[in-house]
Amino acid sequence: FAHKYNRPTLVTNSYAFPKGHQFTLFSLQMILDERKNKLLSISEMANLRGVLGRVSEMKDSGLTFVENSPSELVASVTEMLNYVDNKLQYSEHDLALLSQFNEALVKSGNPSMLKNYSRPCVSFLRKNQDLLL
Repeated sequence: FAHKYNRPTLVTNSYAFPKGHQFTLFSLQMILDERKNKLLSISEMANLRGVLGRVSEMKDSGLTFVENSPSELVASVTEMLNYVDNKLQYSEHDLALLSQFNEALVKSGNPSMLKNYSRPCVSFLRKNQDLLL
């Protein structure tokens, strides 16, 4: 939508990584590996092929989605409002987190954020920065 109508778009509770000019900002659902009782890293999520979003395959693999919390949704909306009002500013730490996320995408064969213009909410990355490693 963002590219087609030149309108900023926020997607929350997303489970797919962007593969084109889809939206401006997004916040991913985390994925819990119930067998290991741990959240998957961003790289592990990006490498899920043929499983991600397919409920029966995910269940067979012991994976479940963890939806964004109300506070995460508020943070994402606030970030989008700042973007729309041209007030969104990134610190050096934020830029490093965006770079780490982009690196995880590219290593798993997904397009760079620089090519698809979609980027994760920094509020999401700050909260989940331990999963960028």
